[in-house]
Order: sequence, then structure tokens, then C-alpha cells
Amino acid sequence: MSPRDDFAGFFPETIGGIIMMALFTIIFWIVNIGLLGVLVYFVVVGPIKAEVHAHPDEVS
Repeated sequence: MSPRDDFAGFFPETIGGIIMMALFTIIFWIVNIGLLGVLVYFVVVGPIKAEVHAHPDEVS
């Protein structure tokens, strides 16, 4: 176990390091896009649904 193995996640010089960085990046973006999607849903869809329920007669 060399000291360089400890930094494989930060310096992807090995296959394992590259895979770990890729997995971390993918998970990181899935979480971010998920949170962004939830935020957009509440900001955009929330008011629209409130409008629809508040004025059902105006919906064509």
C-alpha cells in the first residue's frame, strides 16, 4: 500500500482512481439535477396548479 494509493480519488492516475472520480461525479450531478428539478417543479408547477385550482372556469 503506497501513499499514492491514498490519493487515487484526488489524482486519478490509476483505473480505480478514474472509476471512483467518474462515479463521484455522476452521483454528484444526479443529486444536483434532482434537487434542481424539485426546486423548478415547486417554483414553476406549484403556482400553475394553484392558478388552475383557483380559477377552474378559465381553463379551456
